[in-house]
Amino acid sequence: MRRASLLISLALAACAGGDDAPAGAEDRVAEVEAMRDRLRCEVHTWAVGDAESAYDACFDGDALVLIDEAMDLGEYGSGRHVYVFEGGRLAYYREARRQARPGFNGPEEDSIHVRLAFDERGRVTASEKTIDGTALPVEDIQVEAVRNHAATLQRAATDAG
Repeated sequence: MRRASLLISLALAACAGGDDAPAGAEDRVAEVEAMRDRLRCEVHTWAVGDAESAYDACFDGDALVLIDEAMDLGEYGSGRHVYVFEGGRLAYYREARRQARPGFNGPEEDSIHVRLAFDERGRVTASEKTIDGTALPVEDIQVEAVRNHAATLQRAATDAG
């Protein structure tokens, strides 16, 4: 169980870096979040191992447009993940997370921020990742973890809705 949560934590944690996120990507996320009061939002939960989350799945009519997830990774940290969908596909991802790690005088925390933009074929068009303000590159396995988790939440939300 603990191994599963560590793997999920590491996979979700490391997403990003490389190209600059397009100016329009963050604007689109803000636009969708601003129209939230006009969307039909449902609360869902997800869990595996020590990792669990509560997330709002928000629909414009029958179309899922936003997932806003608060994730608890147990002793490994917590974070907020925002997924924006366009035409049924993941278009944007944003993450702000605190992640625990061993330190010389006990556990320490890193502040991690990630932004990803995807084109209509699912390819990353722009990415950004920082840990405590330091820019780092995106790893393909980490992007794939975001895609997979987004698809899991999307399936659960649309099946329930």
